[in-house]
Amino acid sequence: MQVHRYTCPGCGQTLLQDSGNAAPPKPRILTVDSDKALAGIVVSYLSVSRVPAGLGAARPTANSAILPGGKRVLNRPGFHAAVLLAASIFIGPFVPA
Repeated sequence: MQVHRYTCPGCGQTLLQDSGNAAPPKPRILTVDSDKALAGIVVSYLSVSRVPAGLGAARPTANSAILPGGKRVLNRPGFHAAVLLAASIFIGPFVPA
């Protein structure tokens, strides 16, 4: 990426500066990483603060990827029925109030 730095008033020549190496690229969290993070929180009982460290990303970046992933999982068709079935196996049948 080149940034306009200076234009000579006499000849009109423009000086540009290459700023491509100024900052490292930001990490991207893929859907697979988001699913691994959700599994780490739910299955392995990882704390929410340890998940970004495991992904190698900043906490706001991890949060912005994990929260939509959790909503995607919760909104799957049949998810709530599967949770109630699993809970009824381990705890007993669910009776709504």
